[in-house]
Amino acid sequence: MLPLSRYACPNPACSAHGQAGAGNIAVRGRYGRQKDKYIIYCRICGKRFLPTIGTPLFGSHLEKEQIQNIARLKAQGLSGRAIALRLGFSKSTVHATLKRMTAHIEKATGDLAESLGLGVDALRDFWVAVSPRAASSAPKPPRARPKKKRARKNSAGKNVPGGGQEDGEAGDPSASAPPAL
Repeated sequence: MLPLSRYACPNPACSAHGQAGAGNIAVRGRYGRQKDKYIIYCRICGKRFLPTIGTPLFGSHLEKEQIQNIARLKAQGLSGRAIALRLGFSKSTVHATLKRMTAHIEKATGDLAESLGLGVDALRDFWVAVSPRAASSAPKPPRARPKKKRARKNSAGKNVPGGGQEDGEAGDPSASAPPAL
C-alpha cells in the first residue's frame, strides 16, 4: 500500500496545502497495465494528483528502475548516447530524462539554499563536507606531477645506468657534492 502520510496537497488554494501527514490524502483509484499506479486526492479540496508529482518520475513513461539505471550510468560518467546504447532507449528519451532530473535537482537545491539562507555554492560545499557518498564522488584536486628525471650521461655522451638526475641538477657539480664544513 502507498504510504499516504508522505504526501501533501499540491493545490496552493487548499487549506492543507503542503501539510504532509495531515490525514487529508486518500487513494482515488488505480491505473496502468497492471493497475499498479495510484491516483490520490485531497479530501479537503478534491484535487486529484499522482504520487510522482514534484519528482523526476512525473510525466515520464519510463519505470522507476529504468530512470534509476539512467541516473546510475550518468553518475559513472557515461554520455547520453552511451547510456541510450547500453539500455536500448533512444537518445532523445535519455536526454529528456536527464534534463528532467537536472531541473528537479536544481529546483530542490535552490529551494533548500533559499530556506537555509545559503548560496547554492555554499550548500554544495556543505553537502560535500557532510556526505560520505558525495565526498567520495566529488572531484579530487589535481596531484602535483613528479619532476621528470633525465638520464645521466658519461663523458662520451652515452646513458649511464643507475638512474638519472632531476631537471635542473644535470651538470651541476654542487648538487652532488657534499656540503662544505
